[in-house]
Amino acid sequence: MNIIDADITKNAAGAELHVTAYSPTLGWREVALSKVEYIVPPQDGLQEFVLGGTPPSGSALTSIMTYSLTAPMPAADWVRGARIKNPAGKTLLVLGTLVKGKDPIGQDWVAIENAGIKGDKLILEVKYGGGCQRHSFQLAWDGSVIKTEPPQLQLSLTHNGNGDPCKALLAEQLQFDLSLLIDAPADYVLRVNSGITEVIAHTPTN
Repeated sequence: MNIIDADITKNAAGAELHVTAYSPTLGWREVALSKVEYIVPPQDGLQEFVLGGTPPSGSALTSIMTYSLTAPMPAADWVRGARIKNPAGKTLLVLGTLVKGKDPIGQDWVAIENAGIKGDKLILEVKYGGGCQRHSFQLAWDGSVIKTEPPQLQLSLTHNGNGDPCKALLAEQLQFDLSLLIDAPADYVLRVNSGITEVIAHTPTN
């Protein structure tokens, strides 16, 4: 199973995670999002979900099948987003929120390979070292606007590897809700700096 898109929306009962996923073949059954239950909430504030299903037995016709899935988000103060994995434990997508005026959560290296803006989300393709611990990422904005044409907003991506001793090179997609930029100019450029790399993301032109 793979993810096409994910979003978190608010409703009268709280918030829901919406995921659009696809399988490369026909015949998948019981495709669902399963919420991980915690005794102690994760430090990064990301509620984990497992995207899974029962694959077809034997040979299956190759055809893209899409699935629209919904799961409730916990109504708790610690929740800052969602992490979606497959049954083997591989992270498929991280969906977090931009924070304002926060201190860095760590100083572990992370390289930003690519950046883009899709709707109200900033999508970052990153690489970092690890493989034995759960890693945390934070995207922060200090609230300032550089008055160029178009205006520029400087964002910082920080990374905490939680003391991970492993050295595997990992690739991950991070998505961040940009709703905190509601007071930003209509057209702007995001400069995202990780301390290792800096990338530029433009707002889509109409």
